[in-house]
Amino acid sequence: QEDKDAKPLPRINRHSIFWIVASVGVTYYVDFLRNIMENDDIKSWWFNVGLVLLGICLSLAMFCIVYLEWFKGIQHYDQEYPAIPPITTAAFIAASCR
Repeated sequence: QEDKDAKPLPRINRHSIFWIVASVGVTYYVDFLRNIMENDDIKSWWFNVGLVLLGICLSLAMFCIVYLEWFKGIQHYDQEYPAIPPITTAAFIAASCR
């Protein structure tokens, strides 16, 4: 009963802001976009496969977060759509291996 009565954490807090700022800072510090566009060491075929898999993973994450949780109000979307967590996990692992 206590789990149902507990209030959820706010969407924006210090912890999430820290990680967003840290990721933007690291991306800027390593000059990420310029390195991707100009570096000849990147094999374009494998890079494109990784980008597609990462896009699938992020699309499923946005579907779960934005559509299911915010618009439809489904808090436990993994119970409603049990295939989403393993597909997202597999796509993320495959994208990170490429």
